[in-house]
Amino acid sequence: MRARNRFAVALLSGAAIVALAFVTPLQAASAERAGEVGFDVGRTNFASNVADKSAAAFGVRGGYHFNNWFQLEGQLASSTADEQGADATLNTLFVNGVFNFKARPTIRPYVLVGAGRANLEFDLGPTSVDDNGDAFQVAAGSKFAFGQDSRMSARVEASRLRERTFDASSYYTNVMAGLTWKLGRKA
Repeated sequence: MRARNRFAVALLSGAAIVALAFVTPLQAASAERAGEVGFDVGRTNFASNVADKSAAAFGVRGGYHFNNWFQLEGQLASSTADEQGADATLNTLFVNGVFNFKARPTIRPYVLVGAGRANLEFDLGPTSVDDNGDAFQVAAGSKFAFGQDSRMSARVEASRLRERTFDASSYYTNVMAGLTWKLGRKA
């Protein structure tokens, strides 16, 4: 595993541990105004001007439900495409507005819009180059609640991401699946 990949895994793992550390203090929150933490794994189809391959994607997220319909969340994700002689790594940090819909008591479809930053790095063996730029995303997905009091959810999501680095706009498609945990006590 290359040093950059180890750094991304360590960063994501550390963020997940910090997010989970807040579980106990937030147990007093009401169910409507509650936090949520989770992680995602999936695939990123890289823009053709960046890499010809798709890559595994990993992410963590944490958010706050202002009510049953709207949530504000932060999302940190990383994907690395292994090309011949060079690796392309995309790291993103987003603030997302999530709009939830209630289909059934345990099924909650949602759409989200996010804005943030992207870091695109090319590892060319002995050297590497990277650039930072603005990033935007739109996504649609659904959460499927299960467990005691439906506090856990399986999550599936498809998103379209645009980032601007190296003076060029690039578009990516992500398909992710993960788990989330609602924080706070059920009302």
